[in-house]
Amino acid sequence: MIIDDLRFVHRYVHIHPLFKEAFEFILQNQKPQVSPEKMYLRDDCLMAIFESRPGRTRDNSPLEAHKKYIDIQYTLSGQEEIGWKWQEECTHFSQAYQEDKDIMFFGDRPSFWIPILKNKFAIFFPEDAHAPFVSSDHIHKIIVKVAIES
Repeated sequence: MIIDDLRFVHRYVHIHPLFKEAFEFILQNQKPQVSPEKMYLRDDCLMAIFESRPGRTRDNSPLEAHKKYIDIQYTLSGQEEIGWKWQEECTHFSQAYQEDKDIMFFGDRPSFWIPILKNKFAIFFPEDAHAPFVSSDHIHKIIVKVAIES
């Protein structure tokens, strides 16, 4: 997991061949979308999902993890907390892995919560179980999904 300010994305573009393109997309799309939208930026290798939804409570935000994609999450408006736990420490599956959606859910509690403020982003790798959208605000965000194998 990486948490940082959008001003410092240059530190991370070398991690994956598609990170530069992913961050360029985020930088060029700073206006919240009213309705959810999924955009294929480079086939199934790089996708952007615009989310707009009411925040959830900690109890109503399950840990999730992915196998095929890295998540870059950027909050456009609202203040959000995201729970985190090592996936290998999660022991209570609440929903088995769905390959077509590349997602699994856990009933475990996060080890800790991270505030994601304006202009901050979070990168979650497959080993990072995360519980997003915790807020009393309405959240507008971009989630860029980067295929691990591109």
